[in-house]
Formats: sequence, structure tokens, C-alpha cells
Amino acid sequence: MGYEIDEDAERYEWFKLGLSKTHLDTGLSRDYPSRTALPIPIGAECEKLVEDYLRGLRKHVEEYLPRRLVPRC
Repeated sequence: MGYEIDEDAERYEWFKLGLSKTHLDTGLSRDYPSRTALPIPIGAECEKLVEDYLRGLRKHVEEYLPRRLVPRC
């Protein structure tokens, strides 16, 4: 997951803001700057990043929950 990325590696941050052009300038990316952040993508590139993120999140949940949830008898 994201916390496993090397501290100095370039990465997309706040990329979900690219889904809405009206929310690109909310100040979040300015208030929390990063020297390793890549520019916020918009359009199809942003949608692809969001899809990849959600796929990874789903995979993590599907692997995590069965290990943590024990059926109650």
C-alpha cells in the first residue's frame, strides 16, 4: 500500500482531486506540499489512477478481512 513506497520516490498525491476540475484548487495540495509529489493529473490519466487505487484497495480488503474476521458459532 502507499505507506510501503520509498520515502524519496516520486508519487501521485491528491490525484483524486483531478476527477473534478472545480476542486483542483482547494488548497489541500498547497497546504500539504510534498517534494516528491507529481503534478495532479486530470481527465483519463486521473481516472486510470483512481481505478488502480480502488482495485488495490479492494484487493487489500479482500485479503485482510478473511484473516481478521472469524465466523461466530
